[in-house]
Amino acid sequence: MLFIAVVLGGATFYLTQTYLKNKEKELQNSYQPEKAETKRIIVAIGDIKKGDILKGPMVAPVDYPSQFVSEGAISPGDAASYFGQISNVPLKRGQIIYASNLGGDAVDRFSELLKDGGTAVTLEVDAKKSNSHMLIPGDFVDILVLAEKSKIDPLSTKDLSKGLSTDKNKMLVPLLSKIKVLSVDRNPLASEDEKYRIPIDKEGRIPTYSYVTVGVPINDATKLALAQDLGDIVFFLRNSEDMRKVKVKTLDGLFAVYSDKNDSQDSYEYYSAKSRLVLTPTSKSDDNKNYKAKDSVDSPKLMFENTYPRIIEPASTQAN
Repeated sequence: MLFIAVVLGGATFYLTQTYLKNKEKELQNSYQPEKAETKRIIVAIGDIKKGDILKGPMVAPVDYPSQFVSEGAISPGDAASYFGQISNVPLKRGQIIYASNLGGDAVDRFSELLKDGGTAVTLEVDAKKSNSHMLIPGDFVDILVLAEKSKIDPLSTKDLSKGLSTDKNKMLVPLLSKIKVLSVDRNPLASEDEKYRIPIDKEGRIPTYSYVTVGVPINDATKLALAQDLGDIVFFLRNSEDMRKVKVKTLDGLFAVYSDKNDSQDSYEYYSAKSRLVLTPTSKSDDNKNYKAKDSVDSPKLMFENTYPRIIEPASTQAN
């Protein structure tokens, strides 16, 4: 009887231990999540700045949990087709790279930025002419020339027959309207589709520069080349959405620079060189020339509204 009791006790102990171990294993398994499904994609192995050209050494393939990967993530197999494109946004180290993060292909040569029939013209500038070096590739500018009246004749065409007289001997004459800046010094746009590029030096600052390159139709290139010899080139920086024409029109001792597409009497913005008041006509009638002051500038500068920066300073402009 004693033997039977010992055998039964041993069996009971064994079965109890086995049950407890199996139960423990079940509990452990119940708390362990199922192995997550992954997707192989590419990520940035270092910080990528906006405007950088994507290259192979900048990315690495990783297995990422599918639940955290949105549609459009680039796979290692497709990565090569995206190399050479421009990053539209800054990317941090380890960040997934999506097709929407990238823009058009970077050009191999600067000449690929030019449109058919276009040519590049490089103009020497200083801080004043370049709006204190605030021009960057992708900006749009109006280009005018400040020259002696006796030298304006070679530029006199139907579009350039009138100019703003800044003093007894000089005139400010518009040359070209809404021209795109392609490069400042050796800092060009990376692609034709790139909206703008901010050149940054090693210290993280926008560097000063001495040259601005613009893209113009070939017929206008000769006009710019001639203008550089006749006087000083002046840039008016404008908003990319501004569609007004740049013209010069005089009326009762006032002058206007911009007009809308209608080119009507009241579509011009008038300015007084004497009082520095910004004026606009209050009547369409030429016989009733009434003007209303819009703003005042207490400095020997001219204010042109709807442009950036708001205060533009053509060289040698003096108060009368």
